Amino acid sequence: MTSKERVKKTLDHIEPDRVPIAELGIASSIASEILGREAHTGGGNLHRDETDALFQSEEAGREFADRIFEDIIELYTSLDLDMVSLPWRMNVKPTKKIDENTFYYEDEQTGLWSLYRYISETDIFTEIDSSIRKEGFPAIERFLEKEEADIVKNNSEESSYFKDLDLLVNTFGEQKAIVGDSGIVIPIDTPWLEAFILRPDLIERYLDVQFEGALRRIELLAEHKADIVIGGGDLADKNGPVYSPAHFRKFILPRLKKITALSHKVGLPYFYRTDGNTWLLARELFIESGVDGYVEIDKSAGMDLGELKQKFPHLTLVGNIDCGETLVNGRKEDVISETIDCLRKAAPGGGYILAPSNFVQKGVPAENLLIMYETAKQYGAYPIR
Repeated sequence: MTSKERVKKTLDHIEPDRVPIAELGIASSIASEILGREAHTGGGNLHRDETDALFQSEEAGREFADRIFEDIIELYTSLDLDMVSLPWRMNVKPTKKIDENTFYYEDEQTGLWSLYRYISETDIFTEIDSSIRKEGFPAIERFLEKEEADIVKNNSEESSYFKDLDLLVNTFGEQKAIVGDSGIVIPIDTPWLEAFILRPDLIERYLDVQFEGALRRIELLAEHKADIVIGGGDLADKNGPVYSPAHFRKFILPRLKKITALSHKVGLPYFYRTDGNTWLLARELFIESGVDGYVEIDKSAGMDLGELKQKFPHLTLVGNIDCGETLVNGRKEDVISETIDCLRKAAPGGGYILAPSNFVQKGVPAENLLIMYETAKQYGAYPIR
């Protein structure tokens, strides 16, 4: 049975030969340890290095992008994953390089600017300041004007994303399930959360931009032979949603229902990804929206696989191996035990893909990740015992 066939049966809630395995992103440092050489596959280090290459020259940026693709192909092959995707990248040329780890971006048309810094201790490349943070709503309005004008350009098959997706399909398309992404999410920075109450018109405009882009992108994903769409976006932390169920129902749910409907029309299952505790949104998110799967299931935030399987048997569940504690600090026995527990809770009857709960960040021993996948193959053969 090929990986693609294994995933297809799982999505149909039919037990294949074994539970499929996947990743939700793996830091370059861990990939380097697995492959025994320097590799660029994900995380803040990847974003910093690609940003630096783009700043040097267009040619350096292209060469670095080629290296990324070569590295993820070798990593996915080494891990024998069943479901594969492209890594999240920062492939925008900065305006200035402030220092080795700090880059400045500015849009000449709008005057919008942002400042990004790589923090090596946590391996994140993150925005530390911006015109939106400084100005609030006036900057958001300028941002939206540009986004509204660029919907078609930003979701064109001429973009580097679809060129890379074609390479992924050409490499793995006959054997593995190919994941494309098309999300809809509201930023959870303070100015955006304030807009929910003070300027809901800005939220509506931003979501309309994302909605139109998502529809176009999903059609392109089908044309470019993706097998699954993973969309959505972070909307919760360990304490619950960062905005109310009423706001989710008003702003996001109507658009999400139309997105999933189109995804189904073109033959693609649509998965929603978010970490955090989502129980307060469970009915809207997992039933009313029409989504087919739930990704980034956050065990540490109280999202129990067994309870999810019982309450939402139609969902395909992805993840739940705790990448914030067990994979980071756990002993071999802990990783094996948690992997088996997830298999027993969610795998019977199909509808479960084993993966870490989120991006596997710097600090996770490569050995623990390999043990997780080895255990999944050993104990994930059907029937689950």
